[in-house]
Amino acid sequence: MSAAAPGPAPLPEAVAENVRRLPGGGAWLAGLPGRLAALRADWAVEPGAPFDGGSCSWAGPVRTADGTAAVLKVGYPHDEARGEAAALRFWAGDGAVRLLRSSADGFALLLEAAVPGTPLRDVPGRPEELLEAGGGG
Repeated sequence: MSAAAPGPAPLPEAVAENVRRLPGGGAWLAGLPGRLAALRADWAVEPGAPFDGGSCSWAGPVRTADGTAAVLKVGYPHDEARGEAAALRFWAGDGAVRLLRSSADGFALLLEAAVPGTPLRDVPGRPEELLEAGGGG
């Protein structure tokens, strides 16, 4: 990877606006380009443009050093996301994407690439019904 290659694109503006409203959000945004650059170098990934949508993370496609398609997700640190890496590690690809790598703090994740399907918010029923139907309840 060339040191002169451009870094990943910034967050979509709607996501950045959400983060600015969070405690410490401005500082997190200011540090995001450096965090992405460090992950790019440490994990040997080449990021593309971030996905549209989301609420408080940079997430986008990457290529690993061996050319594998993956997804990099770098989240604003908050309680709801604190256990995401551990949960993905536990599920090990059974019903969720595989976690390929995570940062020590668990807020940077390298994920198996998946082809999008129906967004969960568009699936009829309440969350507890979905868990029961999937055997997780």
